[in-house]
Amino acid sequence: MALNPGEITSTDLSPNAQILGTQIADNTIQLRNLTDDTFRVVAVKTGTIPSFTVSNPGAGNFGTNLVSITIPHNLGYVPAILGYATNTAGDYLLSIPWSTNSGSGTTASWTTLYYTVDNTNIYAYFEATAYGNTTYSSGGTWPVKFYLLQERASIT
Repeated sequence: MALNPGEITSTDLSPNAQILGTQIADNTIQLRNLTDDTFRVVAVKTGTIPSFTVSNPGAGNFGTNLVSITIPHNLGYVPAILGYATNTAGDYLLSIPWSTNSGSGTTASWTTLYYTVDNTNIYAYFEATAYGNTTYSSGGTWPVKFYLLQERASIT
């Protein structure tokens, strides 16, 4: 619903709502209810997954390699987390978890990038599997970035 300048409606808000209005463009106001739960970024952590390969396992066989890195956050609790990786060319972001595969005839490869988190660390993993007479290469290092979130009942 478009609002006229100076017009604010609160039909979807509870009677005890605390409202924060932020002007984000001419005659446009973004409203937030400060009493509702919301997530906020409490830390941003980065790391780099090293380059690796999966050796040719031979016809009819599988070969796997798993590399991991540990990134400390030391928050003392398990945060909600959003993870992203940059491909080796550095031209786009991948949302983690991420997985892809390729294959042709009697060869194939699968790759998966994922993470886990506990109350002190983020663990980022890159796993690759090759099948048949093929070799897999990660193509270089993979920079990763994690946004650690905390739920707040009030953002004031």
